[in-house]
Amino acid sequence: MNREPISIPEFNETIENGYPNNDIVPFTGLNETGKTTFGVHFLYWTVVNDAEPAVCTTVKETHRNYRYDPYRKSILRKYDAKGCKT
Repeated sequence: MNREPISIPEFNETIENGYPNNDIVPFTGLNETGKTTFGVHFLYWTVVNDAEPAVCTTVKETHRNYRYDPYRKSILRKYDAKGCKT
């Protein structure tokens, strides 16, 4: 099975050096387990390291709440500095 590496080296190692090509990988879990934070981290590295366009869709998070989290906020600041829309 061909695998597509992810730009986050630490995570890449935990999933056998990437996710299966042409596959969807859902992230599920209880509240406050880091799903959205992982998504922001993934988007940031995809845009910055791979120079690929990326889209983030959330179902329950409001824009204000999404940007309020201190960790996400620090990542999004770097994303904004690159001229990307959030």
